[in-house]
Amino acid sequence: MGFHERADAAQTVAEEIQRIGGAAFPFQFDVTEPASCDKAVAAVKERCGSLDILVNNAGITDEAPALATDDDAWERVLKVC
Repeated sequence: MGFHERADAAQTVAEEIQRIGGAAFPFQFDVTEPASCDKAVAAVKERCGSLDILVNNAGITDEAPALATDDDAWERVLKVC
């Protein structure tokens, strides 16, 4: 699934949550970039007034067998949290 399909799917889910009375908005950012994370937090605070609870749910993997993964690739996987 590409970027646009994921963005469309996230928007669809947010609209369904809103339709049943909840509050939701999709926001995509790169959790490996501190500036991107800061921008996301600022967007939430601007829209919601505060950020009281955060569920950190991010993960990546390389399409390679574990024993073929070099140290740099493994570090990148571990740093996504």
